[in-house]
Amino acid sequence: MVNSNIRLLAIIMFLYALLSVRAESFYTGNELLERCEDCIYSANISSVSACAYCISHISSIHDAFVDWGFMRPKWCIAEDIVLSELTKTTMDYIHKNPRSKHQYSTNLIANSLIENYPCNQ
Repeated sequence: MVNSNIRLLAIIMFLYALLSVRAESFYTGNELLERCEDCIYSANISSVSACAYCISHISSIHDAFVDWGFMRPKWCIAEDIVLSELTKTTMDYIHKNPRSKHQYSTNLIANSLIENYPCNQ
C-alpha cells in the first residue's frame, strides 16, 4: 500500500513537472488542426511545434501508464511509425469527425490513436 502511494505521488510529480499544464495550454480540435497543418506543410517541421508536442506527449504518457501497470494499452504504435504520420492521421481523424472539433486536443489525439493504431492488429 505504501509503495503504491509513493508511486502515485511520483507519477503526479513527474506529470506536473513534465507538462506544467495551464488551462490555456489546451487546444480545441479546430486549434489543433490549424497547428498540425502548420507543422505538416511547413519547411521547418520541429519537435517543439504545438501539434507535435501534443501528440508525442499524449503517446508518451499513455506508454508510461501502460509500463507502470496502471492501465492496459489503448493503442499500439509500431516503432517504425514517425511523428509526421501520427500528425496526418490525427488531422484525418478531425476532418472525418467534424463534431469533435470542439473537444480538447487530448481527447481527439487519444481517440485518433485508438482508432488508427489498435492493439489487435
